[in-house]
Amino acid sequence: MELKYLVLVMILLYVLPELFRRKPKKYEYPTIPEPVPNKTQQNVLKAEPLPAVKKQSASAPKISMPPEVHIPSVATEASPWQGQLTPANIQAGYIFAEILQPPRAYRPFRQRAFLPPNHKE
Repeated sequence: MELKYLVLVMILLYVLPELFRRKPKKYEYPTIPEPVPNKTQQNVLKAEPLPAVKKQSASAPKISMPPEVHIPSVATEASPWQGQLTPANIQAGYIFAEILQPPRAYRPFRQRAFLPPNHKE
């Protein structure tokens, strides 16, 4: 008799909510309207085609090169580290790096490199 009640409770708690649950709607993508061309695009579309380009003869090329452009040289800026890397500053930086890193418990322990079996420590 108790088994019947257990099965009935399971049906009430697990099966019925699944049967009455709403099904999600299938997603429908929105329609994207065609872009409206602006005036400049309309003018480009209505422009007449370019005339055909005639090939130049091989004896007289009429192509001219553009004038040479002079770019002034730019002086390189001095490095901000120039004269700042002294042994005392390097030592202080190493000490601060050790202080500011995460605690040893949070850093993984590095395993030693593989040593041959006949190696004695």
